[in-house]
Amino acid sequence: MKDFLKAYKLYFKSAYSPILIGISVIFNVFTCVALIFGNAKITDEGYMSMIGTIGMSNLFLIIWLISGKPIIANNKFFFSASCNKALFTTAPIAAGLTVEVIYSTILITVSYFALERAALPDVIIMLAFNMVFSSFIISMANMPKMLVPFIISYILLFSQPVIFNHDYFKGINGFGFELPQAVLIAAVMFVVGIGLNIIVMNLWWNKSGRSFKIEPLKNVLVVGNK
Repeated sequence: MKDFLKAYKLYFKSAYSPILIGISVIFNVFTCVALIFGNAKITDEGYMSMIGTIGMSNLFLIIWLISGKPIIANNKFFFSASCNKALFTTAPIAAGLTVEVIYSTILITVSYFALERAALPDVIIMLAFNMVFSSFIISMANMPKMLVPFIISYILLFSQPVIFNHDYFKGINGFGFELPQAVLIAAVMFVVGIGLNIIVMNLWWNKSGRSFKIEPLKNVLVVGNK
């Protein structure tokens, strides 16, 4: 636990960027304001498009949180730290979830007052889906041999506005779940998704993580021999 907490703090420190944090806050405030004044109804033709927009509203949060990955990956200090395993595996997941849970809580609260009650289950399911794939993106960014799952997670997360804007979804009014069902689905999705992410990153560490090294001349992350 001590190593994890140290890695958790180091990760946030590596990702500290007043500019990116500021842009993230502005964009997220804009999303909340748009929900408040958008007056979207579940019977609207563009309702699912609005739900899809929520799917990409954490874009700048993710950009901020992955900004620390190159710093960690290209600095020998982090690789040789006593908490290096947690720093490359669980700390990015935990850091991402901390920010995402705070933002999701705010967004659910805004949705509760700004949208119809029938829309809340859709928002909860979408945010749970987003938190899972956001954690995959943040943990896998800039890691060797993780490019393919990183790209798949990125596409699944940020293609939502395009998908839900398709004519097929214009006649669909939500996912069709009541609030208790939505909470249960979101909880299962969250537990299974984050658990899988932790397993994948630990497997990556055991198979590849401890075998990469910093190239001193090029200052890039490469695969080497133990």
